[in-house]
Amino acid sequence: MPSPHSKNPEVRLRDILENIQAIREFTAGMDSDQLAADRRTLYAVIRALEIISEATRRLPTEYKDRHAKIDWVAIAAAGNIYRHEYEGVDEKLIWHTIQHDLAPLEAVVNSELEFAAEAGRQGLAVASSEHAKEEQDFIDSISDWPEKPPSR
Repeated sequence: MPSPHSKNPEVRLRDILENIQAIREFTAGMDSDQLAADRRTLYAVIRALEIISEATRRLPTEYKDRHAKIDWVAIAAAGNIYRHEYEGVDEKLIWHTIQHDLAPLEAVVNSELEFAAEAGRQGLAVASSEHAKEEQDFIDSISDWPEKPPSR
């Protein structure tokens, strides 16, 4: 059974962020030749890129529209190559992705997570404010009740 969070965009954003961070940890102190020569690390990086690709595919269009500078189609296409045309994976292109494409994606993800958190805070504040107003209206309505209060 799928996770109840599987359609939650914030979960997808956190998946992207976690895998970007993992790639940075995996490749810390390496250069492109070292990555190409280290099969285990290369496999781990490719797997993390697959997860990033799949997570971006599941983001709502509105997120992608807000960040048109990110090549969402290329991210999805890269995931297809990693999964289905694995023999065509180019280590130099992987390194280029690590060095040039992850930082802008990370900035977008952080921006969207911040936006979601702010919207959540505002939503809670609005809901709290609306609830407080309803309570005050109810209190005001009962302050001059006769012996039998009217029904709500």
